[in-house]
Amino acid sequence: MKNVLMGLLFIGMTSMGYSQYDPMNGNIENDSFDFLFANLDYLDGVQGKTTPDQVRFLEGIVADWDVSKVSQFDGRSELFRVVFKSNKGQINVAFDGEGKIKLATEKFKNVKMPAHIQQMIKEKYPQWKPIENLYLVTYRNGRKTTKTLKVKLEKGNNTKHLKVTDSGLLL
Repeated sequence: MKNVLMGLLFIGMTSMGYSQYDPMNGNIENDSFDFLFANLDYLDGVQGKTTPDQVRFLEGIVADWDVSKVSQFDGRSELFRVVFKSNKGQINVAFDGEGKIKLATEKFKNVKMPAHIQQMIKEKYPQWKPIENLYLVTYRNGRKTTKTLKVKLEKGNNTKHLKVTDSGLLL
């Protein structure tokens, strides 16, 4: 009896999932699904496969935030600055008069390091242990985004500081 109920529940849930998808044009047919990032260029520039989840979450909020709904924003020619904060770090953003992100600097403390960077540190510094890190991102619209990790290593009473790109290259 339990298996029959679970089977019916499963069939019912899967049939509802397909009801909102139109295979002819590949679109989801749901009028409430009007979510679109206001600053997709920013999101494309700062996020990648190795972006830590804590950072990715706040970047998503920044990209979707509509500055034109702020009463102090008046579409002026000088940049409009906003700071977004979380418990791990912050993103300082400058919007232009059209509400597009022109500049963003990100600073996050002690984020989960990507696996390839952890592996690189283990191989090059086998006796050292990472104890702190700082993830820094600089975005300028129309330019290459820079992403670096500053890592503090410890071995006994000794400490060492590394600066690593998001691709794992030591600077």
